[in-house]
Amino acid sequence: LIILGLDGASWTVLEPLIESGVLPNLQTIINMGTSSVVNSIIPPVTGAAWPVIATGLNPGKIGTYDFYNRTNVEDFTLYPVRSHMIKDEAFWDRFSQKGYRIGIFGYPMLIPTYEINGWMVAGLGASKLQKWAWPVELQDQLDKIAGPFSFTVSYGQSKYLNRLDRLITDIRSYDQGQLTDLEYLLEQYPVDILTAVFGVTDFLCHTMWHIWDETHPKYDQQTSTKFMPFVL
Repeated sequence: LIILGLDGASWTVLEPLIESGVLPNLQTIINMGTSSVVNSIIPPVTGAAWPVIATGLNPGKIGTYDFYNRTNVEDFTLYPVRSHMIKDEAFWDRFSQKGYRIGIFGYPMLIPTYEINGWMVAGLGASKLQKWAWPVELQDQLDKIAGPFSFTVSYGQSKYLNRLDRLITDIRSYDQGQLTDLEYLLEQYPVDILTAVFGVTDFLCHTMWHIWDETHPKYDQQTSTKFMPFVL
């Protein structure tokens, strides 16, 4: 079983690209499996949505609503949400307990990682100051496969201001590194159930929506013509 997550992706963007033949691999995956439009949650943000997918519970029952949360109702200090703050079990915990080998790759809000029957690599929201891979020896391995392992591309940095070409290059490099790392894990540590989440689609939506959406107030035909081939 493979569960593939594309963070921030929208069928309103993907379907026209699939129909035009730009995304043949995604088309193959869809043809071989199942996909559908699903309603998001309230609030519809990454920090809340991915724990909901993992547990099947809404944010109120999980107890997390964003990337940050309070530890109690009397304290208004915000703390980064960590995996142990998410109430109840994730679906991979239940499968692991039944003896299935599990692979979790790039899953947002999954920090610190923890023991499972298989392996686990954290995604968006993670920090190398905490245990970001389990078994822990995977951290050294992944830091050597495709360069130092990274959880995201910090697209808000000043070096990307008015430099879409540089941002696209770095996003592509990040994406290739993620694929190389995942391929290594699957070759060295085969699993029965894989859940892999890729954030590159989210980075593109945040930074380049105006490239393909002609109704966007910042849409510019010349810019779109120049960068669209590189985005795709």
